[in-house]
Amino acid sequence: MHPVGGESQPMCRTRKHDEIDRPGQGGLSLGLVCACVAMDRPKGGHVIKLWFGMSQVRRKAYLLSGVALLSLKAFVDAITVYTVAGEWLHPLHYLHPAFSWRVDAVQSGGDTAFLIAGFLTLPFIWVGVSMSMRRARDAGWSPWFGLLFFLPLINGLMFLLLCFMPTRISRAAEDSTANSRLPATLGMALQGIGAGATLGVLAMVVSVFGFGQYGSGLFVGAPFVMGVTASYLAQRGRDPNRFRGIGAALLAVILCEGTLLLLALEGAVCLLTAAPLAMGLATVGALVGSHWAMRQGGGGRATAALIVVLPLTTAIPTAPAEHAVHQVTTEVLVDAPAEQVWRHVVRFPDLPPPSDWVLKTGIAVPLRARIEGQGVGAVRYCEFSTGDFVEPITVWDPPHRLGFNVVEQPPSLSEWSPYSSIYAPHLDGFMESHRGEFLLQQLPGGQTRLVGTTWYSFDIAPAAYWTLFSDFILHRIHRRVLRHIKSLSEKKVTG
Repeated sequence: MHPVGGESQPMCRTRKHDEIDRPGQGGLSLGLVCACVAMDRPKGGHVIKLWFGMSQVRRKAYLLSGVALLSLKAFVDAITVYTVAGEWLHPLHYLHPAFSWRVDAVQSGGDTAFLIAGFLTLPFIWVGVSMSMRRARDAGWSPWFGLLFFLPLINGLMFLLLCFMPTRISRAAEDSTANSRLPATLGMALQGIGAGATLGVLAMVVSVFGFGQYGSGLFVGAPFVMGVTASYLAQRGRDPNRFRGIGAALLAVILCEGTLLLLALEGAVCLLTAAPLAMGLATVGALVGSHWAMRQGGGGRATAALIVVLPLTTAIPTAPAEHAVHQVTTEVLVDAPAEQVWRHVVRFPDLPPPSDWVLKTGIAVPLRARIEGQGVGAVRYCEFSTGDFVEPITVWDPPHRLGFNVVEQPPSLSEWSPYSSIYAPHLDGFMESHRGEFLLQQLPGGQTRLVGTTWYSFDIAPAAYWTLFSDFILHRIHRRVLRHIKSLSEKKVTG
């Protein structure tokens, strides 16, 4: 578990002491030892049962498991980044309440480190939320309060409260509650799917149209809560099945995205892009929902109130953060001298229609470029299918380097939708290009290495997920322009 920052912390595997005590990762061995002491020196199977089972969680075990799992998660991420990038993460990233600090820290190791760390985080999410819900029930609360563990800042307070709240429910009472079942009907399954989808739409409306932000609460917290809600409501009162719960959660995501499309609140491209993240988190939430359907824990007004409030809290705006600037660089080799290439870098005529399938999905594609004036202070206009990029020249060094800022830019794509227009604020301003540059390096044999670079920022969270797509797309756009310049330059030489 992770007491702050919305990230849950479970065990992936045990490690030897000589592997644990890495520089900068102090406290892991102590945390694991404390967890064992809290459970009266249990065997390894007892720890696994505590973390992945369905038993009650006492406050001492909850506290010390939290310390152990926090240390283990920090260690796993640090080893991942060190293995891929050769540098250590600072432990303070895991004590900061902002989840984005840890995401940015892990992403500093590159896309490979981020993807590996993200995959390894899934069991941590399960254990953290599951133990929080079981501890809440043990303390006499509705287990749904354990879902507050998913919210930055709020989860820290909840963690402390659960560490001090005494046990208020006996194991006999728990077993009695677990044996009770409500009638199971198709209507309940539809109710679960509909409730999950409704929560997703509600979170979208509140976050985007109420607070004007696309935060982690919307893309991380809401899908998880959708999965929990759909799975639990679809299975309560019947013999729960994890696969049935996952099916309900995935159908809730599909129904939610279909509703957003039909309401003209989103387009197909962005919904398809968000689907892997949403479905993955909804699946994890479905496991939690199935777990509590098995236990029949919590319910009544407290459960209903929390299900309604949680999507609203995931949309509450957080303190503005300085967005990281990402750099994308692409290069081609041109069989022409740098002087010839330079002329087509500064301006170039119409490009042919795109042949790349990615650029046929509505993404803004470059059409042509022109320039007004020469030297620093001149203004270059790169015309895209959705409008013009206005680029004042900041570096003019023919035939070696052309640099420019971006002061105006068009929407990033034209969405697929059954309507002529949609209201999706992220299309304008949430992905911002800051500057660009062309470098021309003269090579032996009359060849030129042409390198294009774009610096941009992303105002949609989690940025580490979305920039996987934006970097991929920018490389495709770069390649289209650079290959066009290459073709024009080589044609002049052969002509």
